[in-house]
Amino acid sequence: MAVGTVTVSVSCGETIDLATTTTTSIIGTTIAVAPDAPSVDDVLTGDLETASLTELIDALVVNFQGLDDDAAVGDRSRLDDILSLWAVLETRLIDERPGLHHGFTQAVDLATLAVERRRPADATKAQRIALEMRASAAG
Repeated sequence: MAVGTVTVSVSCGETIDLATTTTTSIIGTTIAVAPDAPSVDDVLTGDLETASLTELIDALVVNFQGLDDDAAVGDRSRLDDILSLWAVLETRLIDERPGLHHGFTQAVDLATLAVERRRPADATKAQRIALEMRASAAG
């Protein structure tokens, strides 16, 4: 009888630069926060109906920040904001920039899945997709 050894190496593939983040303690929980992270109020100057497409996209992307922490605990507040923005943005996106619709739909669907199933890694992926789509919208 032969006995073999198998070595498995697992890595995440993602490096987080802690020098570019600060931490905030909230009731015993430490959350990494980007030091220059804008708020929705910083990017959305008017109401949803009169905002430009760029402002709506930026507001949507801002809401993806920290979604992984929300997903870990099942907090839906940020997801609800994403879904509210998406309800307004989706129609405008289809009319004005249809090539971006699929990517943003993927990001929103993945964000929903992440929070509902408490999958922070999916929230991180959703944020990456949203950031890539915002870069495409700007280009």
